[in-house]
This record gives sequence, C-alpha cells and structure tokens, in this order.
Amino acid sequence: MVISFYGYTSNGERLWLLTENFKGPVLPDQPIELTAFEFKGGSFASPLNSVDALEAWGSLTVDFSPGCTAASMILNGTDGMKQSEVTKLANIEGAVCGE
Repeated sequence: MVISFYGYTSNGERLWLLTENFKGPVLPDQPIELTAFEFKGGSFASPLNSVDALEAWGSLTVDFSPGCTAASMILNGTDGMKQSEVTKLANIEGAVCGE
C-alpha cells in the first residue's frame, strides 16, 4: 500500500506527498503509521530522480476501524495536522482484510 496526498501547504502552495510502501497485513483497530515524503524540485522537461526529489515531510497514520471499507487518516508534519475520513472506492482482487 502506498498513499498519496495532493493538496496545499500552510502557505497555499501545491503539496504532493507520497508515503513509504506498506507491505504488512491491514487489520481493523490496528493503526498503521507511515513516513510521508514531499516531492520537490525538477521540471516537466527534466524531472529529478526519487533520491533527490523526496524529502521527509512527516507522518500519516491510517486507522481502518471498525472494518476495512473506511478509515480515518491523520497527516502530521511540516505544515501542521489534518484529519480526514476516507471510504474504499474499489477492491483489489484477492485482497482480504483482517488476515
């Protein structure tokens, strides 16, 4: 699982965050904390490679509670804290929640 966030900084500039890759089981009532990285620099014609473009921004905590069809997410980092409620839009074939 990789989670992305497209939004704005506390100064109103565009913000693109991408979490580290999570490979463990997704279990209800067991929050997952991931490092969130901000993409910086480069241009359309000359993008930076990932090592140079990624900068640690903060963390994203995901809580699939009470099941796996919805979650609460808390972004906490350089620009402050933001909580969001999210709903599952699609299934991944073969994926099972809670195992």
